[in-house]
Amino acid sequence: MIYIVPDSNFLHISYDKRRIATYNHFYFNQPFDELISLRDLDTCNDIVQVLVPEMVLRELVEQKVTQYEKDIDVYNILALRMDKPKEEFESVSSYRNEALNQAKEFLDTKSVNLIPVCDEMYWNRIIDKAIRKEAPFEGTEGKSDKGFKDTVIFFSIIEYASKNKGSYYFISKDGAFGGKVKNGSVNRLPQEFFDWSGSSFHVVSDIDELKRRVVRKEPGQTLKKLSYTMKADEIKIDQDPTKIPIEIKQQIPFFTEDNVVGAMINEEISFQWQKFMKSWYEYPRNRYPEEADMVYDGFFIVEVTYNTDNKISVHFHEYQFAGGIHGGSAIYAYTYDLKEGKQLALKEILKMDEESILRLVNQCINNDIKNSESGKYYDEEVDIRDIENIVFYILDGEVHIVFNEYELGPYASGIIDLILCDCK
Repeated sequence: MIYIVPDSNFLHISYDKRRIATYNHFYFNQPFDELISLRDLDTCNDIVQVLVPEMVLRELVEQKVTQYEKDIDVYNILALRMDKPKEEFESVSSYRNEALNQAKEFLDTKSVNLIPVCDEMYWNRIIDKAIRKEAPFEGTEGKSDKGFKDTVIFFSIIEYASKNKGSYYFISKDGAFGGKVKNGSVNRLPQEFFDWSGSSFHVVSDIDELKRRVVRKEPGQTLKKLSYTMKADEIKIDQDPTKIPIEIKQQIPFFTEDNVVGAMINEEISFQWQKFMKSWYEYPRNRYPEEADMVYDGFFIVEVTYNTDNKISVHFHEYQFAGGIHGGSAIYAYTYDLKEGKQLALKEILKMDEESILRLVNQCINNDIKNSESGKYYDEEVDIRDIENIVFYILDGEVHIVFNEYELGPYASGIIDLILCDCK
């Protein structure tokens, strides 16, 4: 089961001079209508449900109530200027209750369920996150307490997911879920979500990204392998003399567009590349005088590690150095079925149930711990419990599992890449 949960910044309706705010019924914006249309498609990879957190609904209702109050004031000021009697409108508190009921009735007509605000059992964890400046709290100077609403929404979805297992896709443009915060705590949210609920958690920024994740595409033709050409480039950015220069190496494959999987991979590469480029900031020399004579650098390398037997595996490697002691790398990968025209999960590659895969994964890691020098791993034994967020790819017919920097061991251990099994 796939659950799609929109954030308030996705559903927000702007009440301005260009749009008439009606107060006798409730509605969401056009992206919400697109979401309902997506839910009703029969080409999705699984059954899809749309959910709205109660916290989100109440926030949107309050935005409308605020506009209602402003419009009453404007109306009565205009009446006063025109020497007309003031109008007696419904009180703000009464309208608030009415608007909330309208909103709930609207969701009922769209067959959308509400996610209730989380139970008090989660409040101590929310307080802990606020004190420790952990995501979804922003955890940055001056904004460290921002994120209360996001954190309540996060744990409300967790409580719902603990009773309704599935894959949860949260549509949000909020950096607290998709950006970088103190100690990289945002990267632990999917694992934390799974630990509490037993379900997977994914953050997407818009409808297009969501479609790439959940809509099944039919291949135009069945191929054993895909043809592609490699492109290499060197990009220089921030060449303003007041800023520290950045040099980036890019190496990517380009696939023929007449095959749906090739088109999907091209689209994914384009999306990840744009995301990678946006992650660089401006670095004025006067703010970083000790590094003013340096050149920051990075690379974005995409390799096809397997391309036969109706499967293709694509391996992404990103690296950034922007001052400090060292740079940072990240690896992620996608594997596709050329016949079905879809991205494959680890359980589809191995043709095993989740419990058996987790046993195999933990055995693989724990064997490496025993055979490695002390200090490579944080712990003497690991217990991975979520296969949804394991990075994997196929190379020479073998399935590799990948754990990025700091996931299982310190930075000095680098990226841990282990051969899980032979998939032939």
